Amino acid sequence: IKPRNVSDHHILYDTVRGVRKQLYSNLTNAEETETQGLSAFTSDGFTLGGNHTVRGATNESGETYISWNWDAGSSTVSNTDGSQTTSVRANPTAGFSIVKGANMTSSQKTFGHGLSAAPEMIWGKRLGASEEWNVYHKDLTSNKMLTLNSTGAEKNSNFVGTPTNSVFTYYPNADSYIFYCFA
Repeated sequence: IKPRNVSDHHILYDTVRGVRKQLYSNLTNAEETETQGLSAFTSDGFTLGGNHTVRGATNESGETYISWNWDAGSSTVSNTDGSQTTSVRANPTAGFSIVKGANMTSSQKTFGHGLSAAPEMIWGKRLGASEEWNVYHKDLTSNKMLTLNSTGAEKNSNFVGTPTNSVFTYYPNADSYIFYCFA
């Protein structure tokens, strides 16, 4: 969700992390809990509560907003396809999934993504600390990535190799992570 008529941050919510958990795609901030802002995911979209009060607005009088929404399916499941058990909400028909790896150690891991095709792009974000958004894309140089929150060029990647129809490989820090996978 982002205001269109004023300068403000891009606020990201998802069904795997929950309604009060937010990230900012243009910042490196850790995940934050907001008591206002998005209050419910519904069968036809979402509901906004009071105005978001931490780094951005979601429901302020006089402002206009835009939201980008991806259908990640109807339920979150435990996925054991990779070396790291994950919480996954996937819609293979739409080619989109949300993957959460919780309480990980710092070592290379494979993550099941729940799609029937290899993701062509993956956004990854560490939840518990301020850290860049890592972006894998199939057309980048091998073992390179971009950062969603910067204008920088390709750099060495935490994504390892090429994703398969069932898993992708990532080298995390010790923490929890969220990944948005696009096939």
